[in-house]
Amino acid sequence: MRKVVFLKLLLACFIAFGQVRSTEELREILNAEPKDSIKCLLLIELIEGESNDNIWPKYNQQLFDISSKYIHDKNNITRLYYLKVYSDAIVNTGFHMQRNNKAQEALKKYHEALSIKLDIGDRRGVSTSLINIGFLFQDAQNFKKAIYYYNRALSVQNEIGDSSSAAITMINIANIAIRQKDTTTFKSLTKKSLEYRIAINDERGVAKCYNGLGVLALREGNFKMAKDYLQMAIQLSKKSQDQEGLGNSYNNFGGLFVKQNLYDSAIHYFNMALTLNSSLGHLRKESVTYNLMAGCYNAMGDYKNGLSCANKSYQSAISNGNLEEQNNAAVSLIEAYRGLGDQKKADLYGDIVKKIKDSLGSFVPVRLEDISLDTVAASKPTLIAEASDPSTESPVIKYTLGLLALLIIVVVWFLLKLKRK
Repeated sequence: MRKVVFLKLLLACFIAFGQVRSTEELREILNAEPKDSIKCLLLIELIEGESNDNIWPKYNQQLFDISSKYIHDKNNITRLYYLKVYSDAIVNTGFHMQRNNKAQEALKKYHEALSIKLDIGDRRGVSTSLINIGFLFQDAQNFKKAIYYYNRALSVQNEIGDSSSAAITMINIANIAIRQKDTTTFKSLTKKSLEYRIAINDERGVAKCYNGLGVLALREGNFKMAKDYLQMAIQLSKKSQDQEGLGNSYNNFGGLFVKQNLYDSAIHYFNMALTLNSSLGHLRKESVTYNLMAGCYNAMGDYKNGLSCANKSYQSAISNGNLEEQNNAAVSLIEAYRGLGDQKKADLYGDIVKKIKDSLGSFVPVRLEDISLDTVAASKPTLIAEASDPSTESPVIKYTLGLLALLIIVVVWFLLKLKRK
């Protein structure tokens, strides 16, 4: 029993000072913890530390179930605390829906969470919700609306000094820029994001920036610079135990070898990415990696393995409902069947590609220079005005800081008592 009490006290300090505990330790404390407030903190830590899409949603459901019991509590401080946790769980649910291509359902969840966060004055939460909504539109290639929400998020982030979230927002806008071949904006925002992430020692975020800069260098044909950036991304992803980021780095590093026609080396890295993506349950990334491998095999004239990988990519894309990936996989299938001399099946997938392209419709990109990247409308939107009003700041923050200070005092007292013994 003493061990569990001691672990609970240590947990409070580790959360206060940002130190990471192992999943096993957190689960041990969670299973022995009777208080719902501490359970919520533990579940939040478990969700943040888990990349597997088959595992973290279970923790989030527990978080939702616990917090929902208190959102109508008569005690104002208790109600506000659990409303914040409850709305965070809703955001997580929306994110999971988005990952599973349920965009409309995800949007409803994000707006539901945003409404709660505005009511309780959770400005950081408002910022997160705006980023998520923006990313949802970005994923749907509605770049104009995505940047609109990112700008609103940046406005909140700048006012509350949230450089971590601002770094994320800038990278998202940078990714839109690179889609539209605006390398100047991409470099500028990525390097600014990198500065923020280095300043706050965000190793995972730094790795993402290095990945982006590496891919750009690769596109520009600067293989040495690309290799340097991608190797740094791999090292940081390993150091920070970011499995998802590591999978992305392996895919990009494989792309470096593809550009140099070193297909065996490329397949080696794609296989490592595939292992990680499969273990994390990331069907969409799995589909992408299989298709990259299909391209390598087809280029090598190994159409049998090219066909096998393209088929797996196609089936995975169907499972996650991604038309763009279905299209890419179908193109690889056409090439493989042609290489195998089966023109009939190649034509069949040619018809499928045409149907998919008709479904996707014609998308006219929005020019980034037509949209301000650093300002919002002169008349501040009501949402930002409410979110940025200091008078609406939640007492939850003050309460949490006080609680952490009290817990630290208790830990010091406990350790001194042990020392006397």
